[in-house]
Amino acid sequence: MPAYRWQRAPTGSATFADITDAGAYSGSSTATLNVAGTTTAMSGDQFRLTATTATGSVNSSAVVLTVTAATVPPANPPPSGGGGGGGAIDGAVLAALLALTTGRLAMNRRARRAVSGTR
Repeated sequence: MPAYRWQRAPTGSATFADITDAGAYSGSSTATLNVAGTTTAMSGDQFRLTATTATGSVNSSAVVLTVTAATVPPANPPPSGGGGGGGAIDGAVLAALLALTTGRLAMNRRARRAVSGTR
């Protein structure tokens, strides 16, 4: 079983540093990093995952977090046509989930190859 370590490079930097479970981050030593409370200031930050086994380490490709400011709904929205309220997800959260999921899929493929010893 590999050991996992998430890393972050702030916008404009190519230097990655380990993330700890604090502030906006949790799951820093698991296969899934959770980023809560994203802000537009975090947009452009890069994340990658390092998987380590007895035979070595492999880094995932970096993914870039994109956070888009939420739009303000109109003060008096028109009445809806009917029925149930559909749930809405904040655009910043959705963008963060999509970006990290895309990177996690690429990382998982690389990590599996590293663990199995294939390229």
